[in-house]
Amino acid sequence: MCKDPKFPGCSIITDQLKNRSALKNKRIGLICESGPPARNGAKIFDQSLQLEIGVITSGCFSPTLSKNIAMAYVKSEYCENDRQLFVQIRQKFYPYTVTKMPFVATKYVRRS
Repeated sequence: MCKDPKFPGCSIITDQLKNRSALKNKRIGLICESGPPARNGAKIFDQSLQLEIGVITSGCFSPTLSKNIAMAYVKSEYCENDRQLFVQIRQKFYPYTVTKMPFVATKYVRRS
């Protein structure tokens, strides 16, 4: 419970941060070598292509990486880095790999 709520929903988010293992879905980064970029609402499937496990929230081509990137919410058990998942785009399946975010390393210095 938020002791000093600073925004609406503070208590819900605080509870989720305390008990991360109870979360059903997690936000992940995805990267694809070729094919069209995934767009908002595209469905994500496991390797069997039978089980829908998540949805793309945003995606585009990254000129810095020269690859397609996307963010998505997937079931917690599918969020390990380097895991291959399939995104359905225009009735075809394209392989995407789970990757850490941010996609491009930053050079910011964080001072304590």
